[in-house]
Amino acid sequence: MAGKKGRSGPPGNINNCKHPHRTYLKRGVVSKKYAWILPFLKRYSDALLRDKPDATEAERRLVNVGETAYGVRVMILQEAKENGFIVKQGDTWDLSPGVKDLPRFLAIERQALISLGLERRARAIPVLSDYIDSKKSKNDPEPQHPNPHHKENPQ
Repeated sequence: MAGKKGRSGPPGNINNCKHPHRTYLKRGVVSKKYAWILPFLKRYSDALLRDKPDATEAERRLVNVGETAYGVRVMILQEAKENGFIVKQGDTWDLSPGVKDLPRFLAIERQALISLGLERRARAIPVLSDYIDSKKSKNDPEPQHPNPHHKENPQ
């Protein structure tokens, strides 16, 4: 619909869409029973973008990849909750097909987070003297002896 703000291009075109999976959900490509996931996906991507406020376009695409993998992970877990994690076949059993694919989506999400530079980082351990100085600098008065008549240096 050319000429309408936000709806330019041919109908169904999501080539330059910021959040294509949201468009898929809104257009009914994904079942309506998963519409409840949308707010979770938005919070997920917003949280990642808060960690990377100056994200480049490539980093935004990685956020989309992680967000999509997260959404699929949630859908797989929801299906497993409803239908079971295990499928019995005669005397044997196996994991349900969705649960078998779960590690792949977890790996995709993890790799997207690592590529964004959001892996766990070790905190720097302060030098003891710096730590003590920082505690003293909070304008705390020197600790007083509980006995007011106590003298520090009796002579």
